Amino acid sequence: MFRPGIPSLIHNALLIFYSCDARKRLKTKIRYKLMRKTVYFLALILVFGSAPLVGNQSPAGNSEAVYTEAVYNEANATLSDYVLTNSGIKIIYPLFSTPAIVRKGGNFSIMVSFDGAPEQWECEISTTYDIVCEDYFLTVEDEEYNPTSGLWILNVTVPSNVNEDLYNITVVAYSDGDKYQADEPKSVSVVNEFKNNFSFVHLTDFHIGDPRGMTVDVRKTIGWKAARKSVEEINLLNPDFVIITGDLVFGQLYPFEYSVEYRKCYKILQQFDVPTFLCPGNHDGYIQTGQDGFRLWEKFIGPLYYSFNYGDYHFTSVNSYDWPAKNRWAISYAPLQWGGHIQEEQMKWIEKDLEHSTNAKARFIMLHHNPLWDTKNDSLLKNGNYTGREELLSLIEKYNVSAVFDGHVHYDNVTEQNGTLYITTTTCA
Repeated sequence: MFRPGIPSLIHNALLIFYSCDARKRLKTKIRYKLMRKTVYFLALILVFGSAPLVGNQSPAGNSEAVYTEAVYNEANATLSDYVLTNSGIKIIYPLFSTPAIVRKGGNFSIMVSFDGAPEQWECEISTTYDIVCEDYFLTVEDEEYNPTSGLWILNVTVPSNVNEDLYNITVVAYSDGDKYQADEPKSVSVVNEFKNNFSFVHLTDFHIGDPRGMTVDVRKTIGWKAARKSVEEINLLNPDFVIITGDLVFGQLYPFEYSVEYRKCYKILQQFDVPTFLCPGNHDGYIQTGQDGFRLWEKFIGPLYYSFNYGDYHFTSVNSYDWPAKNRWAISYAPLQWGGHIQEEQMKWIEKDLEHSTNAKARFIMLHHNPLWDTKNDSLLKNGNYTGREELLSLIEKYNVSAVFDGHVHYDNVTEQNGTLYITTTTCA
């Protein structure tokens, strides 16, 4: 406390001096705490997603490895002289994110990218997580090259003695003395029959790499325990399949984080013991520090939009963050747009896909942004109108879509409109 009077001037001056000195010490202490929190936060990033940022980032590892393998084949002993390589061949379908569900003794098509005309193809499925692996060769009924897509289409038949399970697939092409091999994990589900009363789980918004979960539960956020626990519980439920409607990663924190997050997400998704179908959300497709999230989606996950059947039931998977590249730019926590957008090219594909599914018993759509709600405010400049949503709603009504599954808003909601259920699910992270 200051004291009045001239005799106390020295005392008051000392108080002012100590007060200023205390403020300096306080500022220094605050800066120290801030620096310490920053170091802790960076350490958490390393814990959440420790993975190399350089080198080959493909989930399959080094695709350039070449080695010689002795192959025993009674029908053609000369195949043992072929040199095995994992380069130059890639499975386009089925993938772990777009698996084929097929009955015992049934057939399906495999799409393969391969530059050449093989003398022979071999296709094999193997169990994914059994201690003793079971292998089954698929009969290649016919093969056809599509010059428009540049892909080989292999029509194969599954043996009738295959056990009901989820399988890896291996495709081998023999060409000009070389053996080219491609593998895809957990991409073929063999079932005894297609059920009319089937079950599936709808998940959304994994947000691998998102630090906001620490404000709710730090223990469940470190190591992404919440996402891993969701996978464990779904495996116990053992549904016929799972759909995940976007925002698998975060993409808004530090430069080149997609390289870490997509690799970590891929590893978590491989823990599913049931077929899993995925579609992208806005966090999966930002362009930040020159890194396009959608390019890594296509590398680690698969196509941005597609469709699949479970027996007589049809599912259309839509990319509702279909903005042009210039609108997907983001600077840390400030993306230009994070709302919905469907361009004309994809909209034409959606209509064609629904038109071809008119014989299905029921039709479903999975996407990230609910088309009932405009997302104008999901924009840095508040100009992000959900382009295409009204046209999509018209197609949903025209083709009598039974239900639409989505996420994005991080809360649950069920709305019925014109006989269609719109089911929004909260984040599982």
